[in-house]
Amino acid sequence: MTSDVAALVGGSWSSNGTLLVATTSGLYAVSAAGGVAKRIDATGTPFERGGVAWGYYWPEFLPGSEDFLVLVDQGIEQSDIYLATLRDGRAADPVLLMKNATAARYTPAGGGRLLFVRNDNLYAQTLNRTARRLEGEPELVQQRVASSPSFHLAHFSVSRSGVVAWRPGTAGLSQVTIFDRQGREIGTAGSPTVVQTLRLAPDETRLLIGFNGAAWLLEPGRPGQQQLEQGSLLTLWSSDGSRFLDAVSSGATEIRVVERPVTGGGEVREVAKPPGMGRLEDISPDGNTLLLSRGALDTAVFSLVLDGVQKEPKAVVQTRETISHARFSPDGRWIVYTASALGGGPGGIYSGGGIYVQPYPGPGLRKQVTSRGNYPVWRKDGREIVYLDEFQGRNYIWAVDVDATGREVSAKTPSPLFPARLPATTFGDLNFLAVSRDGSRFYIPQAVEQPASDVIHVRMGWIE
Repeated sequence: MTSDVAALVGGSWSSNGTLLVATTSGLYAVSAAGGVAKRIDATGTPFERGGVAWGYYWPEFLPGSEDFLVLVDQGIEQSDIYLATLRDGRAADPVLLMKNATAARYTPAGGGRLLFVRNDNLYAQTLNRTARRLEGEPELVQQRVASSPSFHLAHFSVSRSGVVAWRPGTAGLSQVTIFDRQGREIGTAGSPTVVQTLRLAPDETRLLIGFNGAAWLLEPGRPGQQQLEQGSLLTLWSSDGSRFLDAVSSGATEIRVVERPVTGGGEVREVAKPPGMGRLEDISPDGNTLLLSRGALDTAVFSLVLDGVQKEPKAVVQTRETISHARFSPDGRWIVYTASALGGGPGGIYSGGGIYVQPYPGPGLRKQVTSRGNYPVWRKDGREIVYLDEFQGRNYIWAVDVDATGREVSAKTPSPLFPARLPATTFGDLNFLAVSRDGSRFYIPQAVEQPASDVIHVRMGWIE
């Protein structure tokens, strides 16, 4: 089955032995006898928006039936929890039970209860399975229950007899924190939230953060954030900061690159439709060239000149390694990226396999500027590459001085600057690090600290 379904985010066995699994692109069923995973038909259901669902999470069959619960991603704060029935390969009779950030769980105890975490508290509400609806008001079961909104997962489970087990804590969110060069906290931006990508505006007055199919604007020194009407983890600033660029799905494996004004309103204009590409990586400082890849964990980087003449993206970096974080240098003459051996090795793509600089458009050989490290960001003044690596058993911000003004790049010995706490959710190929032009300010989404406890708590007798 593993060759048929990737990126699993939950599964459940039905009473008749069917295995239902969720992925970020669909639901699949596998019979008890094994075989090929078959996609569940959700056509025409509210599961899908415009024929596309962003993701399904944590399905659970209800005991003794083909009814199942599933969370359908509608955004990080309020996704949809449905009750549906698996019938003839279809998700039949879907009913929206509630909106919630994380998935719910069911127990037949107490006449049938749906349990869920909201605002860090665990609640239970009666589920009428015959009428397929929730009844009564939610009842508090337990305060301060941990959750991971990035994965739509709350850290509790409930048995059929109603025994609850949970991990104490709060939602796994990250606070964008501003540091000086000595590692002192000098400010924050926005409120605690989920972050996969972070980019500093060219004028350094705002930050753009992205998570899955949403993006927000933050201002240093101010709480809250403004969600963009359209945006994603792939959203970029244009080189002059006046527009957003984004990659919009155009079929199963291709994207359209579009741009729209930062001020809102205005026309969304298609910039390019690069065949075979799956991810927008960067745009050149002059705004004339895109960097692209075929998707996560690619072994190549492609460029596309926006001159109306070039139709096919051209491979500009091509190796047998996993390439991540490809970006143009501040003068557009080089590309910086990390390269990790396929299969991972120590740390895999999370620690990186080294940072490289390669001339653009070439010719010329790449130069390794660090032997390890990840999440590289080239300062806009061109003098330094900042990245993340370990030092003395802790995660540290590192810096390496570079000179790329001539035909060759020279790099000095890298130096550790200060320790940094990682975001609550870290993705090895999505960059969350930003630095000011002069290297005096560093922007890092730090995980909100959790209780220092690995103890799992268990409770029974909460049902009256």
